[in-house]
Amino acid sequence: MNNKKLLLIILILFIISRIIVHLFGIYPNLLFGYWQTLHYKLLSDDLIRSLIYLHSEPILWNLLLGLSLKIFKQDHQLMSYFFYFYHFILSFLIIYYSIQIADFFKSTFKVKFLLSIFLIFSPNLVYYENWIFYSHSTCFLFFQLTYFLLQFFKKNEFKYEVLIYLNLLLLTLLWKLFHPLIIFLFFILLHKNFKFNKSFLIFLLFFIISITPIIKNKIIFGFFSNGSLIGLNLAQTIPSKIDSRFFDNDKKFNDCTFSITKEDENNYFIEFSKNRNELNHPSLIGELSEKNNLGGIYKSKKCILIFVDYIKKHPLLWLESRFINILISHGKLAIDHGYSPLNWNKVKLSFLVNFIKSNIFLKYFQATLLIMYMLTIYIFIIYKILFSSEKNYIKKSFICIFSLYCYLLFVGHLFNGWEQERFLYTGFVLQVIFINFILKKLFKKNE
Repeated sequence: MNNKKLLLIILILFIISRIIVHLFGIYPNLLFGYWQTLHYKLLSDDLIRSLIYLHSEPILWNLLLGLSLKIFKQDHQLMSYFFYFYHFILSFLIIYYSIQIADFFKSTFKVKFLLSIFLIFSPNLVYYENWIFYSHSTCFLFFQLTYFLLQFFKKNEFKYEVLIYLNLLLLTLLWKLFHPLIIFLFFILLHKNFKFNKSFLIFLLFFIISITPIIKNKIIFGFFSNGSLIGLNLAQTIPSKIDSRFFDNDKKFNDCTFSITKEDENNYFIEFSKNRNELNHPSLIGELSEKNNLGGIYKSKKCILIFVDYIKKHPLLWLESRFINILISHGKLAIDHGYSPLNWNKVKLSFLVNFIKSNIFLKYFQATLLIMYMLTIYIFIIYKILFSSEKNYIKKSFICIFSLYCYLLFVGHLFNGWEQERFLYTGFVLQVIFINFILKKLFKKNE
């Protein structure tokens, strides 16, 4: 059976499954006020200037929210359904790219079908599909990027190179964890030399576009980064947050919370020598500014210094806490998160998670299994890169996607103190590749 017929079957099953999920009462809950989003009135009333003055995050997610507000005239319920439909499409495209990736490994129909079924009924996919956040978009971009890498290294066609850089650009504009240097890293991975040719020019174009928000932040606000709250993120990784034996007498890190005060705002203008009259937009000061308040820039700079001070005093203890944090995140399900779609905890889709959480033995048993499972995936991918007889283009693709995932995983854990399960979900593509090879072992006979 060809892929078109398979996709039609999968689409029908996918739609039926999502109708059932919706009948359970699970659907997106449009909430503003995450520290990654501007206030909805700012996005609705003054979208362009609000995005220009957005310094805490890259602009892409807020741009999508702002355009939706304008299109649906601030009808939050309609917006919720729009984002559900948007995520619905992304989920199906994730399945589509999974099938295309499986084709590269000469998978049978049974393998591709079971792989698709795994994705359709994955609690992770259902969860993030119904959570209005950028995690689902980044997960989709990972799958799409993997497909483009396989195509590029196999066919060496310029259009796939452009699409790879476009994917990376979207990631840098969507999540501040993806620094524009990622584009430079991929230029090195894709090419052995620095010849001045069309490949170099297209890399340069996308790289320049990716750093424009950083340059904007330096010119307007006085700091050189794609997100202003890195110091607050770093402070959440200080070990004293989780163990009283790491406390210092001054306890300065207690000031490094995401609660931004009027005093922080005033200190920004003093510290950065900025004119208050030139930066009086409501996205920067006042009640609507929330986590994008200028005080966050001052506070973040202060917390970077506190972080560096703690690292100098307790480098090994900090590394130990980060290692423990990585293990903890690998022992959690990606749906084990503080925020949830509506009615998520009330339905049978999450009963097993809640049952495990309430039982200490099962909780540790689950964590052990998940850690072993994830480590097996890493070892398997490394083996395929270094020791297997896979074709050269597959190995090169694995190196690129595994490099990006390692960057996401380790940099994310080192510089972010919570929500670590999002890093694993974004790397969902590694699980799909891994499961594909397992299924091939179970169905060796070609059709």
